[in-house]
Parts: sequence; structure tokens; C-alpha cells
Amino acid sequence: MAARQGSPTKIVPQRFLPPALVDKLVAGQDLDLTSTVKHLTSLLDTVATYVPRAVIEGKLWGPAGTGGYHHGTFIFADVSGFTPMSERFSRSEEERGSGSEELTGVVNSYFEVVNGIALAHGGDLLKFGGDAVLGLFMGESHASRACRAAIEMQAAMAESFALIETSLGSFPLRMNIGLGSGPFYSVSVGTSDRLEYAILGPAVQNMAQAEGLASAGQVALDQATREAAGSAIIVYPTPLGDGFYELQHAVSPEMDPIKHRVKPPDGSSEEVLHWLVDRLGALTPYLPLGLLDKLRSAPSEFGVESDHRFATVFFAGLHGTSNLMETLGPERVDEGPCALNRTFVALQQVIERYEG
Repeated sequence: MAARQGSPTKIVPQRFLPPALVDKLVAGQDLDLTSTVKHLTSLLDTVATYVPRAVIEGKLWGPAGTGGYHHGTFIFADVSGFTPMSERFSRSEEERGSGSEELTGVVNSYFEVVNGIALAHGGDLLKFGGDAVLGLFMGESHASRACRAAIEMQAAMAESFALIETSLGSFPLRMNIGLGSGPFYSVSVGTSDRLEYAILGPAVQNMAQAEGLASAGQVALDQATREAAGSAIIVYPTPLGDGFYELQHAVSPEMDPIKHRVKPPDGSSEEVLHWLVDRLGALTPYLPLGLLDKLRSAPSEFGVESDHRFATVFFAGLHGTSNLMETLGPERVDEGPCALNRTFVALQQVIERYEG
């Protein structure tokens, strides 16, 4: 049967469809418009939960090799205690089976609490690395909102995660937080089918330095955050270092709850279908490798999988990127992303050559 002009058969890439619909295409059958729109809407809703709001809204990141200058407050929260817990559960084959489930439950609970606090104060979690999270606050009162979120995160940590009871014993968890404010540069790097978002600049560097100065249970901030938050915060009188302080108290304005959802526009089914394909095409390159294949089968029913495996982690530090962006400045804003993207793609190709 020939595909109709308004049919999804010619429009929807197979990578967005579940295996059953792909089989229909292979067999030469046409796809039903209504059911395809329903599936893609569900898939987009699920994909959006894995991508930062700033990416979804197109505020900071776009196609590969593009970027821009912005201003805000970064928060980095690092939890100590997950590594001993993970090592304990990985000592035997039998323990790994049940341990991965327990570890996943703890990590998900922690992430849910931290993400909820960030959203309540208008923040956006950019990266989540198992035992650490990176967040960004922009707009009016960004520094005071970030400070208040950090205080609430530490309170939640002390209340709900100070001592985790598991089948293999009790494990204490503590968290240290660093805050940095000021200008930063956002850039998208990668290829059309595999993208990463990166942040550079003084605010990011100060955040990292503050986190390194904070002890377990502390929130450390730089001078720029202190000045930007003003009377909304109180810091301890003794500095943690040159230009860095420990946060004692913070208040911030009330905010309306933020909904992390992508809603299709009004229009005909054909128009909505095109919009869904475009949005999925823009967001799915940011997903971790292999995740889309798991999501597309039944996106509304997808749950968190527990997986404990042995692996080798490769970490490469690229020095001089922030200095490059500062030297180029806003006047040569297009040159930096291109240079960074060429470097990233070269590294990516080497890693993929060895199946990484």
C-alpha cells in the first residue's frame, strides 16, 4: 500500500518507533496517524525527563558547534558514602543481584529529593553522576534561590539520608555543596546524532573551588555569590579561603512550581506529528547511548533498570577551554564553539573506535 501524503509512514524515523510498528513498515504496511501521534507524545514526555529544562527550552544549547554567553549561579553537590556501599554490594555475584536494586532505590530517592528542591526554587539540574549533581539557577534572584536550595538540600540529607539501612548493613551518607556565580559560556559539542552540552567560565571554576573547600555537611560559596545574594543570606564570619565562605542561612522569593513537560502545540494531527518528530530529533541526541532503544518500546511504562557491571572509566581533562572563551569574548562568539567541537568530536571518534 502506498503511503498517503499525511501518513506518518514517510515522516517518522524508525528509531522513534517500537519494534511492532517497525515490523509493519518493513512489511509495507501504513501507520495509523492517531496511534503514532499518541506514541510519539508519550516518548517525548519520557525523553524530556532525561534532558535539562534549559536544553528543552533552547535557552542555552543548540546544534553542535554553537554556544553563547550567560549569567547565573551554579551548584555542585557531592555525596560521600555511595562508593563504600557500592563496593560492599559488588563483592559477590549473589550480592550484586539484590544490591543493584537497593542501590538504585537509594540513588533514585536522593535524586528525587534534590531535583524537587532545585525545581521548587527555579533551578535546573544539568548533570547527575550517581553521587553528584550539577545544577544551574538563572534569572532574577538566581543567587539567593540557589543558596536557599543548597540549605534545603543539606537539611533533607541530614533528615533522610544520614544513615541508610540496607540488607548488608548501615551506611552513612554526607554531602558537601559548592556555589559559584557570574558569567559562563554554554556550548553544544558532538555530532547531529550524538550531542553533549558543556559549560565553561569563571562561575563554573569558582563553583568547583567552593565545593573543594566545603567539608561534609557544609555549603561553600564564592564572593560573587555572596555579593549577588546580598541581604538574603548570612555567612559565617571566618572565611573558608580567599574569597570563599560557608553559608549559614538563606531566604528566597516564592516561585510557582515548574513543570518539566513538553506540550505539543494546537493544530491538526499532521502538524502535531511533524512537531513531535522535530522535537524528538532535537532532544534525543543528548540521551545516553542506548537509552532511546529502551524508551521507544513502551515509553509510558519505562522504569529504572538496575544494572551493576564491571567497567573501565575514561576521564580526559581538557585544559584552557575557559581561558579560550574569555580571550575570544562575545565579539568572536562563533569561533570558540567550533574549536571546542572539533576537539570533542576527535576524542569521541577515538573512544568509539575502541567500542567505548
